[in-house]
Amino acid sequence: MHQISALERASEDHSVPIEGVVVESPETALSPLAQAAVKAGTAQSTEVAYNRSWNQFTKWCETQGREPLPATAQTITEYVSYLAYAIIPGGEKQQHLAAGGRRGLSPASIERALAAIYTKHRENGLTPPSREEAKKALRGYRAKLATKHDPRAVQRQAQAATKDELKKICEPPDDERLLALRNRAMALLGFAVGARLSELVLINIEDVKRVQRGLLVRVYRQKVRQHNEVALPREDVPGIIRAVLEWIDALAGQGITSGPLFLRSDRNGRFGHAATAGRQDGSPDRRITAAHARRILRQVSRQVTEDGWWTGHSLRRGFATEARFNGRDQITIAPHGGWATDSPAMLRYMQDADKWSNNALKGMDL
Repeated sequence: MHQISALERASEDHSVPIEGVVVESPETALSPLAQAAVKAGTAQSTEVAYNRSWNQFTKWCETQGREPLPATAQTITEYVSYLAYAIIPGGEKQQHLAAGGRRGLSPASIERALAAIYTKHRENGLTPPSREEAKKALRGYRAKLATKHDPRAVQRQAQAATKDELKKICEPPDDERLLALRNRAMALLGFAVGARLSELVLINIEDVKRVQRGLLVRVYRQKVRQHNEVALPREDVPGIIRAVLEWIDALAGQGITSGPLFLRSDRNGRFGHAATAGRQDGSPDRRITAAHARRILRQVSRQVTEDGWWTGHSLRRGFATEARFNGRDQITIAPHGGWATDSPAMLRYMQDADKWSNNALKGMDL
């Protein structure tokens, strides 16, 4: 109640700061309609992560008697210090520790928490507090982890799916059930178009077009909010094309010729309406979710990888890395995978290949 009245007073008198935080005027603040429009342009996964981080911050503020919105620079610095030195990672199971055995979150997790706090201020028409001191605290924490060779100092990355692993999947599966055909086609198509799982599950049967030279696949790229049409040349990826068409033909055999390409199934391997009667999981069109696709990828990867599991980004990272190994540049890779040509993520994936194929020690002969 106090929080609402403070914001109302600030909106009436723009010259009155709240706890040292500048409140934006109606000319610069976003209306509820504009806020909703901006939120619609935010990736769902990002919104979920930010909401989780914001809720954790507000709970901490309650225990400390601090105001979360608007927050002061001191509050932000205290929170960063808390996340770094005084909790055990684990979501809802996070515990405050006594001095001695302390272990904090990774720097990447703390940066996400800061981003969530600053985003919430902007959404409410507030200028975020200075984060200069909080950034210094985070830099010190990162340096401390690095000198101790703590794995939290290194940002985790998805294990890249390799060409050799995918070749094994191209072979016709021993299991001839539709479930095996679906899982095989999903993994191979995800790699071929460099898709995020959230993009892969949105592909419809109508988005896959057969042409003389191979396939054209329309993919909605969620980060850039636009469709792009990806060509799969028959002469270069015949195994992938064969797997995708076998799956589409199998669906047609069940009378399914439109709608989601990758459908849920029941325990008996049936797809379509019969497989989902009575299901209330937020997917009325019977489309599998990104979370379900992630579990499928893990199952597939166990059959072809020697170490570790593929994660949701393994196909996308693997595509960029293998394309780079084959001599393709960012001008070619970026539009195929729906990246901006200067995307830091794409360039990082390409460097995975460059560190071997274009190594500074190449030709040393020592």
